[in-house]
Amino acid sequence: MPNASVESENLEYVSRLMQTATEIIAGFAPNYTPQAPEMPHREPSAEAFMESEDPAMLNDPALQEWLNKVLKGTPEALVSAFLECSSAVGQFLRMFGAPETASFGVRDLISEPETFELMMKLAQLTREAEDVEKKEGNRVDPLGLRKAIYDELLRRRAARGFPCSRTVTTLLGPNALLWLTAKSSRGAPNIQPHEYRRSEWWRVWDIENQIAIEQELLNAPSEGAVAVKLLVALCWTVVGLATVLPPDIFLGDKSSFISSERGDQLTLSGGAYHTFVELEPSSMPAVLRILQAGLHDPLLSGADLMWIAAALVRVREVRSGLGQPARSADDRFEFFISHRGRDAKQQLSAMVQNFPPRHGVFLDCLTLPRGVINRSFIYGSMARSQKIVIVDTENYQESDWCKKELWVASALAEAGLVKYERTTLESALSQLETWGPRSSRQYSDLSLVYPISQRVLRDLDYWARSPNLHSLKEKGHPADSLTRLQELLHEKDEPDDAEWVTSIGRTVNETLSAVVQQSPGAEPFDLWASALQLCLAAFASTSNTLSKVEVRHGVDKLNAVLRKFVASDSFRDPVFRHAAPQHLALLAGASAIDLSKFQLDPRVFPALRLSIGDASGLRDGLLLLDVRRSGPERDFRLSLLALLIEESIGSVGIVQDATDTVHNSRIGTLRLEILPCVTLYPGMQAPFGLQA
Repeated sequence: MPNASVESENLEYVSRLMQTATEIIAGFAPNYTPQAPEMPHREPSAEAFMESEDPAMLNDPALQEWLNKVLKGTPEALVSAFLECSSAVGQFLRMFGAPETASFGVRDLISEPETFELMMKLAQLTREAEDVEKKEGNRVDPLGLRKAIYDELLRRRAARGFPCSRTVTTLLGPNALLWLTAKSSRGAPNIQPHEYRRSEWWRVWDIENQIAIEQELLNAPSEGAVAVKLLVALCWTVVGLATVLPPDIFLGDKSSFISSERGDQLTLSGGAYHTFVELEPSSMPAVLRILQAGLHDPLLSGADLMWIAAALVRVREVRSGLGQPARSADDRFEFFISHRGRDAKQQLSAMVQNFPPRHGVFLDCLTLPRGVINRSFIYGSMARSQKIVIVDTENYQESDWCKKELWVASALAEAGLVKYERTTLESALSQLETWGPRSSRQYSDLSLVYPISQRVLRDLDYWARSPNLHSLKEKGHPADSLTRLQELLHEKDEPDDAEWVTSIGRTVNETLSAVVQQSPGAEPFDLWASALQLCLAAFASTSNTLSKVEVRHGVDKLNAVLRKFVASDSFRDPVFRHAAPQHLALLAGASAIDLSKFQLDPRVFPALRLSIGDASGLRDGLLLLDVRRSGPERDFRLSLLALLIEESIGSVGIVQDATDTVHNSRIGTLRLEILPCVTLYPGMQAPFGLQA
């Protein structure tokens, strides 16, 4: 059992650090934009960063002089608080048994296929470099690729030995665990401002990363629950302090990185190609005050604090060297209805489902999470609502979730961020009847401008983008089964023509049927991969995304899902064989929705529904798998959902019955409770096109 006295001391210590940090950040003007003197003209190149033994300082006198100048111009209290908070993170990690030093252990990594491929690539490059070095007498590492791979392997090794590693590296940077085990002149490891990296902040809104963070926080031992909360709060405190430091000081952000892994194919990108999220410093004092209050309430877990903070931070700008800025889709609501399902769901949903389509009332099950986990979605939607209505029924206080929503509503209201009221079910229904139909939901505008289908079709026959049509032909396999869909996609798009839309859905089905008949064992794999890429192009034929790189990442994720599906022998499952084209269309459709950032052209929805058939429903841009009945079909659908989620395709969820709460179970280590889920009570089937 944890020592109550030690816990109390730790709470007091972290609260003091957070209070100091809050006061420092609040001391800056609301519109403050941190700046630094111009860096030396000889800005270090990617090669220099990778070759240097100390990439932070680079042994460059001019850079060191500039860095010292920046630090002297930064309030001493700010730098001191930054160092102390980052050092405290390391101390709490060691309380969980984190190693004192991170070391490279081959045996620990070879069990991971992706990491093994990376190790083989490093060995190959090393052999090639040694041959050149013997001949020319110079050290060779083209573009610093060897160094980048070795550093990545070190990061992965460190992550295996650290608790809460994904949480820490997302908020403090991919090298955080290495710095927190490095020797320090201060006596305790810490992260210096110039060692800090913001390049992972964008992953706070990535569903695969959210799931990894959620699971590691929830799986922490119960005796360490308070320490997990303290760790999360400290990481966000460091983030808050980073928002008022000059961004140029984060030299680690300029490091090259491996931006893509596809088997033995790697893409190395320079630091300018990171995606950087700029947070509003003025939003951080409220975040830290609310987190500080949450530390002392046993109702809240570390996972709650993590996503409450993510919900409250305001994004000033997102910049990406890989294309258009990648922004998160944050819809806004006029009213958030917090209620206990068993007491009020039927009455509330019966009224809300009759409102105009773009109404602004948030009611879970009728308002679905898109690309985010449940906890993040709930807290984010509360923070982006004008008013929170607590429907205070008989069993409301029996639910921990309801009590958490009440806590967050109260905290937000106290900070002046929302209005909220507690009322009866009868009063809530009366209010809904009055202002519900007139309310409006403010949808995010991501300004998607890059055509998805064109890029998919261009890359389909490109040698560097295998598996695809090029690799299929190169191996001497016929591609006749793909011809009709290819021809249709090269014709003029006519999304307003119902017959054209129907032909898309019908041709997708015919193509996938022919492919499965030609290759029932998924061999050659390139044929199935090419077919799904064409289906992706078909569903997204009139939709856009952020950039060319975004399309390629989307295709890579789809290929990865298909590869795992085949490797697991899921294609032999009788449930799949019974409706193989529909399930393959589901994979492509989920990828298309995800790639379009849930802004897939609704005019092609009939084609998507026709192709997928009974394999899935479609509501609010989310593909919903019906798992209300136990048996082989439920098991298969859940395994399919897990595969998609593992590859960060967050456009799928489940529909369950209130009398059989599947979301309380797991698929392997994946907790279903964290995924998009609709719980149906009697009378709620109609909006989802389901039978009772």
